[in-house]
Amino acid sequence: MQKLLVLFFTLATLQGNGQKGYVLFNKASFERGDSILLNFQLPEEKLPGRKYITAYMMVENMTTSRKWKFRYPILEGKSQASLFISDGIPEGKYAVTFLFSKTFFSFYGAAENLSVNELDYSIITPGNTAISNKVRVSDDGKFSLRGILFEDSCTFEFSAPNNQAKNNLKISQVKTPLDSSFVIDTGYTQIITVGKVAAVNEKDLVYKPDVGWISEQTTLPDVEVTGIRKRMIEKFQDRYSSGSFRQMTPYTFDGLEDNLIAQSINVFEFLKGRVPRLRVTMEGGSYRLSFGTVLNISNGPRPPDATLYLDERKVGSTGELMISPDEIAMIKIYPPTAQFNDGFNGGGANGAIAIYTRRAGFGKEEMGVVSIKVFGYTPTSTIWK
Repeated sequence: MQKLLVLFFTLATLQGNGQKGYVLFNKASFERGDSILLNFQLPEEKLPGRKYITAYMMVENMTTSRKWKFRYPILEGKSQASLFISDGIPEGKYAVTFLFSKTFFSFYGAAENLSVNELDYSIITPGNTAISNKVRVSDDGKFSLRGILFEDSCTFEFSAPNNQAKNNLKISQVKTPLDSSFVIDTGYTQIITVGKVAAVNEKDLVYKPDVGWISEQTTLPDVEVTGIRKRMIEKFQDRYSSGSFRQMTPYTFDGLEDNLIAQSINVFEFLKGRVPRLRVTMEGGSYRLSFGTVLNISNGPRPPDATLYLDERKVGSTGELMISPDEIAMIKIYPPTAQFNDGFNGGGANGAIAIYTRRAGFGKEEMGVVSIKVFGYTPTSTIWK
């Protein structure tokens, strides 16, 4: 039985308006600011032996021929989607064409320099949720992951089990057959209007959209693959930094691939002299971290303490940061001039220090990970712009 791995693809409950066809619209005339609600209903005879297929939707301005493309999954003949019409969409008549293909998302590739017949892999969503498993690799290195459903994009990470070929693993011959194996199995066109325009007439109903374009251009990037060998600290930042903490800072210190932090007495001694105007002092047996207007201030009011975070959780004292230096994966420093604001705890105006601890999968032994970013289906609720 065919299985489908669904990664956070939310389906809405929509109502059709009595139209006949494979896709029901909530109405045929829209204004900017409205949402087009789509209800896909394919009859069983259009699904011979295929429970999961792909719907391509092309929207073409019938006056200017400007086009947009979207891509949706169809599960057992049904699916729903919502498309918000932004203010940037011109008033006019639009031909909305649906083409259905029997292909569904799969990932094919070949592993090189692998001494065993399996790979460890993780699929990481934009929300940093990871699903991990193993995949069988044939004697010639080829492997496949089939029936995967995700919206927007995901990152696929591959590594050799038990560190086999840990620094030499390569993933090649990557294919994701959606647009790349595009076959039109059936089609359907609906004419809609946006804004105050003349009603749809008989001439409009025989309009011939440029369906050949649908496999060439897209609003959501076509399923494409970019092989990336990121540094471990970059992958750690992608996975574990969120909200305002994703803000770039020139003062990011790497504890994954650099031994300087691990070789320090503690994090405070490590930071001394490494960031302009950051004051690391000892008062009453406790460390204090603050940013001064000059490097050394002997008189005048004491500068306010910087806000401290451990794994993006605000802490009340430097004592909570007295962890073993070899457990630190990353340190990010935000001077007051960075205008950092955590957006939740109300901290950061006087500067901030964020310390991240190591996580599973980010030890130095994991250097053989290959990351590949893949674009999937249009989000169920998205903006037409």
